[in-house]
Amino acid sequence: MQPQAELQPQPSPQPTWQARGATAVQPGAQWSAPPAGTTGLAAPPDQGNGQAVSSLVFGILSILFCWLGLLGVAMVILAIAFGIIGILRVRLGFSSGLPVAIAGVALAVAGLGLYLGFGVAGLGLGFRVLSGMPAG
Repeated sequence: MQPQAELQPQPSPQPTWQARGATAVQPGAQWSAPPAGTTGLAAPPDQGNGQAVSSLVFGILSILFCWLGLLGVAMVILAIAFGIIGILRVRLGFSSGLPVAIAGVALAVAGLGLYLGFGVAGLGLGFRVLSGMPAG
């Protein structure tokens, strides 16, 4: 009989979380409570900003339908309101999407300008028709 070689324990491979630089919690470690007034949980800043996207959509629609009167004005108001809410959400750190919110507000302002431009042109045309002047 040949003597058996003594078995040595093989080192286990390093877990992936340790390879990434994370540390394990030691048994008996003390945990502290989150600061007063907070839950200790923060929303990740890479969440989508639905209000900014809504502002952009309503801004585009306000330009496309600026000639529809009060419907166009309602779209402008919604686009500006959603844009302001979207900008505030970004400033407070709840979400991203600042350029989208700003674009929505800018398109809404452009839609309002077109609405007012069509209104002034319509009033001018209406005065000409009512006064008996040729429209051309």
